[in-house]
Amino acid sequence: MKHRPHSFLIATCAALAAGQFLTPSLKAETQTGAGAGPATGPVTLKDHIKPVMEKYCFDCHNDKKQKGDVNLLSVIDNPKLEDNRKVWEKIADVLEGGDMPPEKKPQPSDGQRDLMIKFIDGQLSKADCKTAAINPGKVTIRRLNREEYRNTIRDLMGVDFNPEDFPNDEVGYGFDNIGDVLSLPPMLMEKYIAAAGRSGAQADRPRHRGETPR
Repeated sequence: MKHRPHSFLIATCAALAAGQFLTPSLKAETQTGAGAGPATGPVTLKDHIKPVMEKYCFDCHNDKKQKGDVNLLSVIDNPKLEDNRKVWEKIADVLEGGDMPPEKKPQPSDGQRDLMIKFIDGQLSKADCKTAAINPGKVTIRRLNREEYRNTIRDLMGVDFNPEDFPNDEVGYGFDNIGDVLSLPPMLMEKYIAAAGRSGAQADRPRHRGETPR
């Protein structure tokens, strides 16, 4: 019984390690001829996705014929799928739904269809921090809310000021620290100035030894 936890841990680690080898990874599986086995390796747009689309998709989605307003020739040679995200998302959706190719047209195998869907989803879900456009959005300059003001006065002056006479903070999306709703009306500005004066006076007054400032 003493060795059971240790044995259980070893067994668990072994099972997890085995699972790593049993987990299916995204590999290319193409038939090059009758009786030929699957060719495995990293999937690329040029070597694995483009040939399938050339066979089943390009006839209806090219420079001259663009069913559904989709021209695959305009995106197929760009390995950065995120540059044409809307097009590739649409492609993945119709492939997954079985809407394309049309029923009367030759169809890719289930393996080929699954391969394309996984490849597209995998590429679009990647995040390249080095090349992605930096757009942090707009930061709104805001005032402190009531609780932040109270904490700031306490940290700076050692005075536990309670802004109970301040108006309630506006709330946006369930939060009271959203800059777009924390306006500073004249009445609140007056209360800020008055509170600063009271807090300063309280911080400067003499205290008895061991007294905690309030």
